[in-house]
Amino acid sequence: MNVSHIVTRPLITIAAGRTVLDAAKAMNKNTIRHVAVVDDKGKPIGVVSMRDLVGERATLASILQSSEKGVFHGGD
Repeated sequence: MNVSHIVTRPLITIAAGRTVLDAAKAMNKNTIRHVAVVDDKGKPIGVVSMRDLVGERATLASILQSSEKGVFHGGD
């Protein structure tokens, strides 16, 4: 079986320079558990999973607290 048979279409990607919060929002918005990370030319360089984010729970909580206080200025 080829990967093309199981990948979400369209493939949801996030630029390498975006934040962890941006990755979490992309997953939530698209109801997916993984996003492909791409470089500035759109070349895949990695994958971020929901498991990665759960593993970084303290970091994510801190980002969310900063966002709620208006300190964090991320994507929509």
